[in-house]
Amino acid sequence: MNPTTDQLVESLRQIRLYQYVDGIAVAIYVYDYLLTFSDEVELVWGSRWTVMKTAFLLDRYLFAPNLIIQQFLLGTLTSGGPLDCTGLAQAYTYLSLFGVYFSGTILCIRLWVMWDKNKKFLAVLCGIMLGTAVYHYYDDASAFKTHQFILDNLHTSQGCVFGVSRQQVHLSYVITLAIDFVMLVLSLVPSIRVFRSTPPQRHSLMYQVYREGVLFYVYLCAYSILCVILVIENKNNGYLLVPVFVVIRMVLSTRMVLHTRRLYRVEAPSTLHYSSNDQTLAERISRFVVAPNDEAGVSRVCSSGDCR
Repeated sequence: MNPTTDQLVESLRQIRLYQYVDGIAVAIYVYDYLLTFSDEVELVWGSRWTVMKTAFLLDRYLFAPNLIIQQFLLGTLTSGGPLDCTGLAQAYTYLSLFGVYFSGTILCIRLWVMWDKNKKFLAVLCGIMLGTAVYHYYDDASAFKTHQFILDNLHTSQGCVFGVSRQQVHLSYVITLAIDFVMLVLSLVPSIRVFRSTPPQRHSLMYQVYREGVLFYVYLCAYSILCVILVIENKNNGYLLVPVFVVIRMVLSTRMVLHTRRLYRVEAPSTLHYSSNDQTLAERISRFVVAPNDEAGVSRVCSSGDCR
């Protein structure tokens, strides 16, 4: 085969691989959405607008337009004419960044609560989030501007060829892994302190808040390690991993909100066994997780007079 044919075959092979990975991300998104939609309607839609509700809805639904853009990039959807591959890739990249940071906002609020809403700690979290967001934005913007991302259509309106010319593409994933690890350590510190002082009951609100706060960052660290390994092996994997990378963070963060709201509503207080620690924690998180008609739940939690 001549070089042109070789390149076309390789491009088609690459797009097919991207389609498989994108299919995995879509399956995870749709499966989780169908499982949790009824909880979302019950626990989120009718609640008052807060930082948490805004971040939840943006995180949950920003993936949908991003998914459509991805289908044009992969040739699953067609426009009937030549594709603006660079424009589509830029839109996809920046929407993915927004999704990752909305997920991060939710998880950071959870972490802030675990640290007793310490204002200095909140400032540190905001600095970490803002610093990494600015870095990722300018890193990607520079890559597009200097043509370090190689994009071209197949001249058949059936998707875009994607390649990476820069050598340090894995650096973004390494930074993300470092941030995830720092967050894991920061979630372990208050969890160990609480479980040593007053071990909460297994099904209590406090148990779930601290347990999930740690486990979710363990999951994120594990996937970030996998991403770093795959990107070091082949720098083109950096773009390949984005759909699953975004959807995993979205699923974990939104499920955290729904789980916490479900427990906080105290629909079955006799089975949740709220302790004084749980009541204090419920007071702390009420601003972010209060759900429809939850005032009754708040009164039940605070019936002992411990809440102020």
